[in-house]
Amino acid sequence: MMKSQALRVAAHAVCVVALVLGMGLFGVATATAGILTVSTGGTFAAGTPTSTWTGAGDTWTLSFLVNSTPTISSYVTGTDFDLPFTSFVYTLNGSVVSVGAVDVEAYNISDAGLFNICFFGCTAASSVTNGFVITGPQVYSGSESAPTIQPGSYAETGNTVWVSSASTTQANGTVSIYAPEPSTAGLSVAGLLIVAAVSFLRKRPVA
Repeated sequence: MMKSQALRVAAHAVCVVALVLGMGLFGVATATAGILTVSTGGTFAAGTPTSTWTGAGDTWTLSFLVNSTPTISSYVTGTDFDLPFTSFVYTLNGSVVSVGAVDVEAYNISDAGLFNICFFGCTAASSVTNGFVITGPQVYSGSESAPTIQPGSYAETGNTVWVSSASTTQANGTVSIYAPEPSTAGLSVAGLLIVAAVSFLRKRPVA
């Protein structure tokens, strides 16, 4: 009888631990629910200058994180706003490359939409000397002073790369904006523990 009670206590403890774990992981997922990943990429066209971050025929990608409701400090009503971001990553042929200080500007559809992305400390709102000018649909709703970034796949209508103030037209790609996948491993473990514990409690005879 004492052994049976001990097993039931242990099973209850497993349930409690699993529930706490599950609630904690759910809280983490909820806390990051407003974070979105922005990404795009392609293959540089013939005639693209060779630099530390470009080369004709080389593949490239870029990605960064934004808040779905970013706090905007610089904007022009009806035109554009400076988009705060974190975790900017640029790759060339699969290897991460430093592109220095980065600036991202989001544009209203009335001003060609999508983004200017400026590398090495230039200003995306005025003069892109190194980086990309990518046009297409508008990626946000609301005003430029208080926008809401909208997840989705946005077909580019224009893509120009600038290297040391020289521009080269690129093939149009797609800008993807999506919520990062929450880790399911921990949630799965917690769920399995709960199921196992509940199953054990149901099968054990009442002492």
